[in-house]
Amino acid sequence: MDVKNKNIFISGAAARIGRALALALARQGAIITVHYHHSRPGIVKNLLRKLAEISGQGGHNAVQADFSSPPHRLENLIDRHYDILINNASVFHRTPLTRETYTDARNQFNINYWAPYILINSFQRRFMARGRRRQGVIINILDQRITKIDANSSSYSLSKKALADLTMSAAALFAPHIRVNAIAPGPVFPPKGIISKKMKLELSDVPLGKKVALNDLTDSCLFLINNDSITGQIIFVDGGQHLNILHKP
Repeated sequence: MDVKNKNIFISGAAARIGRALALALARQGAIITVHYHHSRPGIVKNLLRKLAEISGQGGHNAVQADFSSPPHRLENLIDRHYDILINNASVFHRTPLTRETYTDARNQFNINYWAPYILINSFQRRFMARGRRRQGVIINILDQRITKIDANSSSYSLSKKALADLTMSAAALFAPHIRVNAIAPGPVFPPKGIISKKMKLELSDVPLGKKVALNDLTDSCLFLINNDSITGQIIFVDGGQHLNILHKP
């Protein structure tokens, strides 16, 4: 699929990975809807202005929504004009199971799993209402942790694993009209509240020994959008971190 003039909804697009995805897709001529939650209005306005500049066209817009609220409130965020949905919004709290409260666990699942679940179903219903000659695309942003047991990030890891399974289920159910794939990044930015020293420690477990470049991540997203023969796939853009190498030779 050529993204030029396609309407793309990106959750959590005002900062970090979501912002990079929005800019990369706008450079290819896409029309972006930026979803945000906490970002200041000035930051969002500046991003919309930047999107217009690099795409050479208007039509970019922003919507504010709290994904930690009851998920059914999110159904109307996706209307029938979207061609591509990118579920990027996420929250990460490194808390072991023995210390995590139900409220904290529910919050992570609401944002990391239930919100994408609602948006995916809403996208499918509204997209199919437009007819069956078009092809839609859904991309879910996961985490390389989905291949591991991470006892210190219990609900975060579980919510991302659930989203990975949802990716496969949706890919099977929505074919041939909507392709559903995912990207599982490794270390790109330090998670909020995590100091850079811990980021360096995490990089020591990455076989390629470096953090993931934003361009590599956005290129993977463009690849999955452009390749009309791929569905039900997860691309690990993590420097090999998912290999879980315990002892290097």
